[in-house]
Amino acid sequence: MVIMLLTVCIMFSLCVFSSGCAPIKNGHYHLTSMYDRNTSRECVWDFRPGLMYLELERYYGRHGNIDNSAHMNITMGSHVINIGNNVIRLGDKHCVVSTTTRLEHQLWLAFVFHERITTLKVFSQGSSDPFVECFTFDYKKGSAFSVLAHTQSGMEQVVRRVALKPPKFMYSVPGASTKKSLHELDSRLMDIEHESDAHMLQVDKLIFMLKKHDLDISKLFGDVQKLSGGRQIMFLCVYGGILIFLLMEMTFRMTKKSVKSNKIF
Repeated sequence: MVIMLLTVCIMFSLCVFSSGCAPIKNGHYHLTSMYDRNTSRECVWDFRPGLMYLELERYYGRHGNIDNSAHMNITMGSHVINIGNNVIRLGDKHCVVSTTTRLEHQLWLAFVFHERITTLKVFSQGSSDPFVECFTFDYKKGSAFSVLAHTQSGMEQVVRRVALKPPKFMYSVPGASTKKSLHELDSRLMDIEHESDAHMLQVDKLIFMLKKHDLDISKLFGDVQKLSGGRQIMFLCVYGGILIFLLMEMTFRMTKKSVKSNKIF
């Protein structure tokens, strides 16, 4: 009951800021996903008085296939702030920061609006000031801003929260992160379940092939028994070598596939 109420509250707070523009899962705007191909989505939020904090996520999943063309653009007036893989740019200004991870990890941005200048700050783990300056630019706060995300081969790019204040845990526990949402954990479990099914299918195929080889061997032994002693030995040596080679090849391929997909949960 408490979880449902919390989810409704988060969704309500987000809807106050933005119109429906992307799939909403547990109150988070999933602009692109790991399964999207050549996809772009954009959401528009209204500004509120005071500072603005953005909680984002950009992750590529357990298989390590990074989309280097994936990006998020935050548009404020004529300014477009580009968030790429581990860099944030605005024209000739930039700062290097961890923006892309394998699994879910929050990226917090803070926008400090002065009279005609805006400062972008990024949450820094372990720093005395939780947010450190990235760069400043000439911009007077308008009425709205937008966030556009694009991916070519698949990346999860999420706007988790648009807030007027940073969460309290940033000050009490530096570097702490929020608990994973049910959607994120469910997504991981489904991914692992699909991998497990694929492995079981490979094992079934291997068992079928071994049974087929066993039948072939039984038939060949029947034929070998009809040959003379010398020919029997020569035939068994040649066929035994071929059989060992085939078994080693199958085992190597199965082991290679298993190691490649065996990622840490």
